[in-house]
Amino acid sequence: MFKNIYSIAVVTLSYDVNNTSIQKLLEVIVSLGGKVESSDEMSSIERSLQDIADGNVFEAKDARDLFEQCGIHV
Repeated sequence: MFKNIYSIAVVTLSYDVNNTSIQKLLEVIVSLGGKVESSDEMSSIERSLQDIADGNVFEAKDARDLFEQCGIHV
């Protein structure tokens, strides 16, 4: 009766890639027919920390100073 009905669930995990227990769990999921997709996208905090490391963060004493640093003279 319900022979051709399929359910799909998408689960997003954040984990330490060096955690062998999680790696084994993912292997079991794949062996049962699951699919593992990885993402190379950085999270917001990772992007922010990278901006700091790259020197893309500036300081200004007030709004006028910020505008001047951006080349906007008010």
